[in-house]
Amino acid sequence: MKNRNNPKINEIFITTSLKGFRSVLLLVGENSKKNIPYLHYLWSKNNSKKKSPMLWCFNNKKDLIIDKENFNYSSRNERFREKNLKFSNIRFCYYKDTDKILGNTFGMCVMQDFEEISPNVMAKVIETVEGGGTIILLLETKNSLKNLHRLSLTIYKKFQNATYRTIAGRFIDSFIFSLKECTTFLILDDNLEEIKDLTGRESTHKARTIEPDDNQKKNKFLHYDLINNLNNIEPLGSLLSKTKTFDQARAFLTFTEAIADKNKWSTILLNSPRGRGKSSIMGLTAASAIAYGYGSIFVTAPCPENLNSFFAFLFIGFRALNYIENKDFEIIQNYQYKCIDRINIFSTHKQVIRFVLPKEIIKYKNIIDLLIIDEAAIIFNQMIEIFSGPFLIFISSTTSGYEGTGKNLNLKLMNQLKISSFIPFENLGKLKNRVLREVYLKEPIRYSINDPVEKWLNNFLCLDLRLNPLLAGGCPSPDLCKLFLVDRNALFSGHKLGKMLLQKIMSLFSASHYKNSPDDLQMLCDSPSHRILILVSPFNLKLNILPDILSGIHLCYEGQINRNFVKKKFMDRKKVFRRSCTLDNFKKFSRH
Repeated sequence: MKNRNNPKINEIFITTSLKGFRSVLLLVGENSKKNIPYLHYLWSKNNSKKKSPMLWCFNNKKDLIIDKENFNYSSRNERFREKNLKFSNIRFCYYKDTDKILGNTFGMCVMQDFEEISPNVMAKVIETVEGGGTIILLLETKNSLKNLHRLSLTIYKKFQNATYRTIAGRFIDSFIFSLKECTTFLILDDNLEEIKDLTGRESTHKARTIEPDDNQKKNKFLHYDLINNLNNIEPLGSLLSKTKTFDQARAFLTFTEAIADKNKWSTILLNSPRGRGKSSIMGLTAASAIAYGYGSIFVTAPCPENLNSFFAFLFIGFRALNYIENKDFEIIQNYQYKCIDRINIFSTHKQVIRFVLPKEIIKYKNIIDLLIIDEAAIIFNQMIEIFSGPFLIFISSTTSGYEGTGKNLNLKLMNQLKISSFIPFENLGKLKNRVLREVYLKEPIRYSINDPVEKWLNNFLCLDLRLNPLLAGGCPSPDLCKLFLVDRNALFSGHKLGKMLLQKIMSLFSASHYKNSPDDLQMLCDSPSHRILILVSPFNLKLNILPDILSGIHLCYEGQINRNFVKKKFMDRKKVFRRSCTLDNFKKFSRH
């Protein structure tokens, strides 16, 4: 094997380690897997942070040939033996089980079986990599980068039917072109040499000087100073030290202020993109409420698994308060939902933290002291009736991320809360003012602000969408508006105007309902039976400005099924029906 000393690899590892950014490496070649031990050695040598575990995602276990000997590297030119990468430090995960790794943090991630990677999986896995870490994509194919559109992905099976069999490979081409926008990205061959991109030119990655980020340094200093000033104030100081960013510290103080004020007619809404630590703040807030003597705390979420981070940081808060399990509190499990049902605290007096489903909250409305709602955008319709209760309400909601965008429902939620700010209080016979506050988290907890990988992923998968509520040309007459069928080849070509139009369309779609996943974007891109129609305001082509999109239609062609295909399906159903009837008759005969 040739000498694999590539200065650009060391340069990119040093840059990401100092800046707290992440990097992406695309290894192309049949033997690309053998370079992982050497890349891990270079990454460990140039990374100043602690050695984090490694994540290896794959689809077929038979293709995963890995043992301890494979992860020991030696060379004539460089005599060393890699001891940092142990077999026990690698976590292997099937792509179908990627939900289980959410909430974990890894330093390096290897994504094997490129054909099996879907946009949903990509967004989930990349989110777990910390700042200074790297994501390695293995493209073990004989095809060149120019023929990647011919690569058959597993997700294409969902797009094919009896009428439409041909799949366009627009998404893969768009994926490769979009990677060039990431400043911490490299394409390497089997010898770890940088290869030419699709345009036939060398990569434009250049060395960049490490300039200090003033805002990041200022936030770190403010966070450190805030913890030191409140260190002697208990229980505030112990819990505040568990926050990781200045944004988290401010949000925690806002919640604790409402708890200490004990104004039961108060609502606080916490909004942030994915990966900012909302659940951890809610967990520390619940521990703070216990320290301030709140007796009945109820927690709700659309799914019990959404509360894993919440309970993890709740127990971190308990340890900071010197609470001991089975002495100061006990945990009761719910075996039906396989989650924590409630936590009984008996350190000073009887207190309880209980999980209930959203539809069951109305039953306990009269005994709630504090209600914590996680991912309120999903369960908004079930929560309207409880906003008039005489208790504290803390709400968290995700504004952008791979799980879906709840911007439209957040707007409805805020409007509903503002309308209900004056609620009739029957006992006193007058209007009671309800305090409403909103908190926003901006700084990520795993990596630094302005991370190139996060920016690339948000732009490529349309995760961070901002819908402009104002129309540039006002409200036009319906007679002047025009309906267009969008050319998907131009929309996903990588052109600047195409990207802007795609962002507008996806913003409109995400504002219409909650659950917009990245897989929907690939379906719009490659599925042969799907089309996009947009209704636009009047525009002038000479101005080179995109018109306002008034409405968007995502349609799917159905029908046009071959008659032979229909007959075959009916014959198959008749055979199944005959077998079931024969089996039933046999069972009746055997009983007699």
